[in-house]
Amino acid sequence: MNDFESARDEFKALKNMVYLNWAGLGPLPSSAKIAVEELLKNIYEWDNQYVSEAISSLQDGAKGQIAKLLNTSPDQIAITGTNTTQGIQTAFEAIRPKSGESIVTSDMQYVLTEAELQKWRDRGVDIKVVKNRDGVYDLNDFQRAVDKTTRAVFVDSVTWINGYKFDVPELSKIAHENNAFMITDSIQHLGQAKMDVEKSGADLVAGSAQKWLSDWLGLGFLYVRRKVIEELERPYYGYKNTEEPDGGWHTYFTLTDREQFPEFKFYSSDARKFEYGGSLYNMPGLTALEKTLKLINGIGMDRVQRRVLELKHELLEGLEALDFEVLEPYEEKHQSGITTFRMGVGRKKEMEVVEKLNSTGYAISYRAGGGLYGIRVSTHYVNNSDDIQSLLGALKSLRAKAGVKRN
Repeated sequence: MNDFESARDEFKALKNMVYLNWAGLGPLPSSAKIAVEELLKNIYEWDNQYVSEAISSLQDGAKGQIAKLLNTSPDQIAITGTNTTQGIQTAFEAIRPKSGESIVTSDMQYVLTEAELQKWRDRGVDIKVVKNRDGVYDLNDFQRAVDKTTRAVFVDSVTWINGYKFDVPELSKIAHENNAFMITDSIQHLGQAKMDVEKSGADLVAGSAQKWLSDWLGLGFLYVRRKVIEELERPYYGYKNTEEPDGGWHTYFTLTDREQFPEFKFYSSDARKFEYGGSLYNMPGLTALEKTLKLINGIGMDRVQRRVLELKHELLEGLEALDFEVLEPYEEKHQSGITTFRMGVGRKKEMEVVEKLNSTGYAISYRAGGGLYGIRVSTHYVNNSDDIQSLLGALKSLRAKAGVKRN
């Protein structure tokens, strides 16, 4: 049994169905389930030593695995709360665009980060949108949009509609040549396509755990490049970004003569500066994430990415044989585990096909944005050829029932 087969055995969902919706949500592996059950058991029974150690060890373990995934150091990783959007909000509060400045973005941003951009637009910041050209982006369009007013270039490093993967290092050069920050929403990137943040040039990279990283909802994180940490604003004030007082918090909580408004010291030289003050971390989420990332990091992102694209190419060959329209007219360096296509039966019937498949043992989705729309399939490292061939067979059968023949 090879590494991919061993990892696949961790996912009960893959024994019950053909799961190809990792761009939506990722099922939990058994090692993560067992670890979370152990955590909850010890909290339920209240093992004092276990709980006390877990509060610090879980955050350190998860940050270490996130840093390994991104090829960076744990002190440049902040846990930002519940999701990627919160990480994006943290990033923009940290750079604080001013009225008269601009943010350059794409027309395939995730919808909830569009809401964040609307907030800054309402404050007088110009939002410049670069449009795709048949699912592809031309860096020259970004070059023309970025100017001396630009505070940040902001993109989904892998788009959620058709999986187009941006050349982040080249975009970063464009941003930095104009003294702008490079910010990415990388939830659709991390775990299925390699991202070396140290080589990417990105200043802030937001992600969360519930998709390709196979954790559950409620845990986001943010990479902050070391050289920009001190110049950025502190978005929040609270327990998690405040330095411990002499003797530690437990001692401080027992003092009877402490000042009501002491001169607290705040973290300023590492990513803890941006952590969500006032709350502890999502302990079950951190527990699961450390385990899921050990699976991915244990295999290595080079091999994971290669496996993801091998399965994607098998899918593309099958879709081409069926004469389906694939929304992917771009070279391999821009490819990811997301594949979006149309069957030629019309949008309404395609959505019915997705509903039918999702009710009969498959998991896929339908997405639209940036003038594009279609059935979205996402292949991951624990999928196999049987999954791809099963889906292709089901699509062929359903199209025949819809009364559309191959040309």
